[in-house]
Amino acid sequence: MDKTQVRPELSRRDLLKLLATAGIATAGGYALFGYQPWLNYEQPAADVRQPLERNAPMSVQMRELIRYATLAANGHNAQQWEFAVKQDAIEIHPDYTRRLPVVDTSDRELWISLENLLWAARATGCAPEVSFFTSANLIHVRLVASTPASGSLFDAIPAAPKHPLII
Repeated sequence: MDKTQVRPELSRRDLLKLLATAGIATAGGYALFGYQPWLNYEQPAADVRQPLERNAPMSVQMRELIRYATLAANGHNAQQWEFAVKQDAIEIHPDYTRRLPVVDTSDRELWISLENLLWAARATGCAPEVSFFTSANLIHVRLVASTPASGSLFDAIPAAPKHPLII
């Protein structure tokens, strides 16, 4: 080694920075390894698809109806609606900026969400009264007490979708 060459020295401060960075990276990697949300898809999917809670206070029941509405088919997970809970009603506000006109030319997914909500409302003992307000870009679903009624379409809502190519 030539005496004119100088070896770069690692200062104490640089060493501490390096050790701190390595420690944070190790802790973060360990946390991700322990959590691994991408490896446990089945449990969160099963949680979302739990049976409808029928004997609950009206505020809880309304959230349950919205949960069932969101289980509807939704092209590219566009989520093209927003919900608002009122005293005796649920409002659906379509968000047409999230439309996928090439894939869903007639906004079918939006209407399937409404249908899911109506089937779930009937199953919990509510007679839904639907009003459309095109000027306000709003669908108003008033819930009136009634006799519970469910059927095969309601039963199909929480069923996990089956892909024909997956065995």
